[in-house]
Amino acid sequence: MPELKTAILGDACANPTIMNQDSSGTVESFREGLINLNQHRSEFNSVLTQHSNFGVPSFVVDHNLYWAEQILLNKDDRFRIRLGGIESFVSRNKRFFHQ
Repeated sequence: MPELKTAILGDACANPTIMNQDSSGTVESFREGLINLNQHRSEFNSVLTQHSNFGVPSFVVDHNLYWAEQILLNKDDRFRIRLGGIESFVSRNKRFFHQ
């Protein structure tokens, strides 16, 4: 929504971003998409998602890019959980994550 300087990202980039479904892409392709999205950062100040009360600051893109890179470098927290009946991993321990 250019007139509101708002990007609508839905589930594609949120807090949390969930990538444990059969339809989910790879972390590599997610990272590339975030890099491409960052090329348009001057066009939006806020983001609408399907989580976090729907509206979040645009730095959610930076956070997702950071954690995608940490995952690819095997430097994420990698907490094992069961999410939606699927064995999954969480890239960060939210209790210790500060803005």
